[in-house]
Amino acid sequence: MEQTKELSTKKQWTLYGVVRFLKREWYKLAFYEGRGNNRNKGKFKVLYDDGRMSENMCWKVANDYAQMFGGKVLDSF
Repeated sequence: MEQTKELSTKKQWTLYGVVRFLKREWYKLAFYEGRGNNRNKGKFKVLYDDGRMSENMCWKVANDYAQMFGGKVLDSF
């Protein structure tokens, strides 16, 4: 009986991950180009290697900052 609960939890997390991925990709396609590159209107942040967090940015700007200064792009979804 415990195995069925564990499997259903894994399926839920997998589904959650897929939904997050699709939301992120849809946002990049639908809103990023339409709103321009204004960093205050984006939904992405950069977590830098020193532990600091950036302000909201669009995907392209956040990705560029992560590559230039080191870090990883986080989303708000």
